[in-house]
Amino acid sequence: MAKAANAFGTLSVNLSHTYASVGYVFIVLSQYEPHSHIYQYHQRLYTLDSQVEHARHDTILKLGLWLSRRRQHSSAKRQAAEERLLACGRDHSYLRAQWAAQVEAQTQPLPRTSIDLFVY
Repeated sequence: MAKAANAFGTLSVNLSHTYASVGYVFIVLSQYEPHSHIYQYHQRLYTLDSQVEHARHDTILKLGLWLSRRRQHSSAKRQAAEERLLACGRDHSYLRAQWAAQVEAQTQPLPRTSIDLFVY
């Protein structure tokens, strides 16, 4: 409660109910704002746009955090694999030849089965 002096004496003013209050200003302005379908349409568009913008910002933030975690995880796995490669004691040319032989053996077509296996 604030008190102000004027020519007629002391005036008591409750600051929570002054004209500068945000709620009061909204009420006064809402009386002058037409509540037509056009106004409500644009208000809904603004609300939806705000929600979509917030979701987009939140999604981009989460994507960045996920990407950072994946990068750290893959870097740790690569470092562990390089340490095991150095610890095995073989040179790279031997390991590459073994890897090529393994790929060739695993990518050959399967041998054909007899047709008799499918006869009932």
